[in-house]
Amino acid sequence: MINPWLNVPVADYKIHMEHESVRQGEMIRKHLRDCLVRFDPKSLLYLGAGIGNGLESAQVSQLSDILAVDVNPEYMAYLRNRFQMLTVLRTKECSFPEGFSDPGHYDLAYGALFFEYVDLETSLAAIAAHLAPDGHLVALLQQQSEQGKMTSSGVASLETVLPIMSLHTPGAFRDLADLNGGFRHVSTKHITTPHEKPFCEVALQRA
Repeated sequence: MINPWLNVPVADYKIHMEHESVRQGEMIRKHLRDCLVRFDPKSLLYLGAGIGNGLESAQVSQLSDILAVDVNPEYMAYLRNRFQMLTVLRTKECSFPEGFSDPGHYDLAYGALFFEYVDLETSLAAIAAHLAPDGHLVALLQQQSEQGKMTSSGVASLETVLPIMSLHTPGAFRDLADLNGGFRHVSTKHITTPHEKPFCEVALQRA
């Protein structure tokens, strides 16, 4: 089956993420900036990077290696052009984890609105294998809400990803991370968009 994210153009993605009713691009930019401050990684694996929301903060961080991963090559091309000043940035166009191969071991793996679209068990095992000893994984997970799985922005192409979207509770995610990646729980906290849509940050550390 063709991944429906391949049929969502950059322009549609940007409109949706920055739409007044959604504003998730703003949320991710703030959240990744906060994670880079809290965990102070030297290397970053950015999963489901899209167009690179949050990498603005990497320009002033101490990162020496950034690998951005996404299934959509149009997003990766846009990201490379947008952040061409980041000389430490590399990109990988692939499905995750089945198409992913990289020798790196990262201090921080970050996924925002990523784990809703991949197989959790195999993805968590692959992430653990690519983390440095004591490296961290931070997942920003969408939670159930009255607004439904996806807030309407009027962008029809985004609705095509709904059939492959699965929401995960923090507890279930932590349990699977322990079972499939040997992760230990660091913290869980709730985050909302400016329009009060609920998300949850789960921070884990490689045991």
